[in-house]
Amino acid sequence: VITDSDINRVWVANDSRKSRVNYLAPTALSRVRLLEYGVADERIFVTGFPLPEENVATAREDLVRRLEILDGKGTFRARFWAALGQTAPATTSKSDRTDRALSITFAVGGAGAQAGTTRDILESLAGSLKERCMRLNLVAGVRQDVRDYFMAIIREHGLEAELGKSVRVIFTATKDEYFPTFNALMRETDVLWTKPSELCFYAGLGIPIVMSPPLGAHEERNQTALMRAGAGYRQEDPRAAVEWLSDWTQNGSLASAAFNGYLHVPNRGTENIKRLLFAPDRSTVELKDVPPNLGKSHSSASGDATSGY
Repeated sequence: VITDSDINRVWVANDSRKSRVNYLAPTALSRVRLLEYGVADERIFVTGFPLPEENVATAREDLVRRLEILDGKGTFRARFWAALGQTAPATTSKSDRTDRALSITFAVGGAGAQAGTTRDILESLAGSLKERCMRLNLVAGVRQDVRDYFMAIIREHGLEAELGKSVRVIFTATKDEYFPTFNALMRETDVLWTKPSELCFYAGLGIPIVMSPPLGAHEERNQTALMRAGAGYRQEDPRAAVEWLSDWTQNGSLASAAFNGYLHVPNRGTENIKRLLFAPDRSTVELKDVPPNLGKSHSSASGDATSGY
């Protein structure tokens, strides 16, 4: 199961033509890479990214609710409908909306590689967090050392009173607890700030991604793929985070990224992988939201595989 936009040659057998490994590739472009490595066409299935099914099921309604926050002035939606030559439909009246602060989730990854950026982020956002016009979720996962680091920086900036309110540290003792906790957090997240590991493809849930510097060639490829889809942006100076996050919210940039991610990043991978795993005959499986000729590999489809995401 491939979770990045590209795949290293090390994951393919030396004699790839004789290998019996089946590859579940998230995109057409990752399929092309496997063909270049000599993997047999009939052993490659394009599935989309394997995102949590419970989040995929609510992605559309979560996006609609998220756009109320990311596009408070209606800038993106006005441009969208104007481009179609149509009048924008009436939006929810202000009195009917949930008056909610912009929710930013900073996920540092399992190695805690980006934890040091937290000091700059908290220093920049401190005023907005105290005023509760922004919320910050710091994800430590199952790393006690990262949690302790977060707590020390929170105390350093005098934000202890905001714990559980505008500042939250997401930490669990086990991965079995962590994954459902994180998936629930994604439903109320407006912006996901992370490095461009496989987590950046949560853009497929309609969450705009802010990407910290990539670590390694595969993360560079992920960053390029996400930006090509219009679903994410490179981070700017974390010390000025409050300025550029506010600007991107006001001018509709984050709303545009949320919409593009939902539209262009294929998110039905988990469902499609289940269909393939439990099918008595994989050649008859119809996969959802996969471009024609790519769900099941055909030698004649290799040219089509270079188009789109």
